[in-house]
Amino acid sequence: MKISLITPTRNRPHLFRLCERWMDRQTVRWHEWIVSDHGETAVKLTQGQKHLHNPRAAKSGNPVMDGYLSFVQSMQALLANVTGDVILFVEDDDWYSPHYIETMTKALETNVLVGCNLSRFYNWSHRAWSIRNYPKDEGSAFYQMGIHRDAVTTTLGHLESLEGRILEGLRKGIRVAMFAESTHEKRMWDTLTPASNDIAPIGVGMKGLPGHMGISDRHRIVEPKPMPASWSYDDDLVKAKEWIGEDVDPYVDLIRAVGLSTPRRYRRF
Repeated sequence: MKISLITPTRNRPHLFRLCERWMDRQTVRWHEWIVSDHGETAVKLTQGQKHLHNPRAAKSGNPVMDGYLSFVQSMQALLANVTGDVILFVEDDDWYSPHYIETMTKALETNVLVGCNLSRFYNWSHRAWSIRNYPKDEGSAFYQMGIHRDAVTTTLGHLESLEGRILEGLRKGIRVAMFAESTHEKRMWDTLTPASNDIAPIGVGMKGLPGHMGISDRHRIVEPKPMPASWSYDDDLVKAKEWIGEDVDPYVDLIRAVGLSTPRRYRRF
């Protein structure tokens, strides 16, 4: 089974270096890693990835809209160039356990689309965490999602339709429009983790870090706006350490060296 990783990125060089670190230690090695880069300055790749650099992404004049347009265009380019039997989404700003590829590819042996219903998120600007259990008909967070090559044509069709109805895409979310609407006859969901907070994660969606802001609402929770009720504060990084252990240290080092993308509650890390 040939494994392809696909990553959209844009002006996040420090986060991308961490992403390479997480992928370099995987228990199962990937065969192909394609990076779609919409940053004005090309990101430095160090692991032999295929680099699709397009700094002239479509502009709408609306920063939120631009983020969605950039993401759709990146996904179109990535999926059009992929050659693997299975494709795993790897987000440049998120954390991955050493078993991420192993766990996802095992599930893809018997399923065309797979994802984790249980998704964990951590906002470093606020030192806060949240857990979301996605309904089965909504799919999964992008950072822990994989598809079989059989689903690429269908997915590209949904992406093409999104460019023509991007406002509807904003309302419903690209993730839902791409996957939950999929009519692929072999489509199945495999819940890789039970609905329990005690299961060790294979990934954590990170928010509030340096670099270009992501497209989800969770990225746009900034000071002085408080965190929603679904989030819990983590003043002493207890939850962060519970989820990712010693990997907390590289994030703290990065924040100390570069700063945060949004104002934060804490003056010092």
